[in-house]
Amino acid sequence: MNHAATNPTTPAAVSAKEDEKCDGKWGVTCPYAMIRLADEVGRAKAKELVMTCERIPAREALRIGLVNKVVPLKDLMSAVDAMLDKMRKAAPLAVKFTKEAINRGLGGYEFSAGKFEEIITSKDAVEGAMAFLEKRDPK
Repeated sequence: MNHAATNPTTPAAVSAKEDEKCDGKWGVTCPYAMIRLADEVGRAKAKELVMTCERIPAREALRIGLVNKVVPLKDLMSAVDAMLDKMRKAAPLAVKFTKEAINRGLGGYEFSAGKFEEIITSKDAVEGAMAFLEKRDPK
């Protein structure tokens, strides 16, 4: 659950184990992950998942917006690699700031406003504009 709560995109495998229990029953929790989980699935569903220590099937995780894609277990790493390849083609600074702004929730507005000048004057932005004008992919 922590991985899904802290990563921008999270594929899940269909054959996820449903009989395992979470660490919460042992008195161990990760407050940051719980807050992120509530942001992703809503407070009520986050409380249910954490307080009952129930695992959910991958398809349910997809339905509630906890993961972005469900694939067979044998295809999981190739699905992750394909998603990361798409992200790597984007301007690194823009991806970094987008992830941070979204993860900050409503506080992301102030963060984004403060980073706008840095983003717009970056080498990534200049290269993106040149590539657009020259009708080519950015380097």
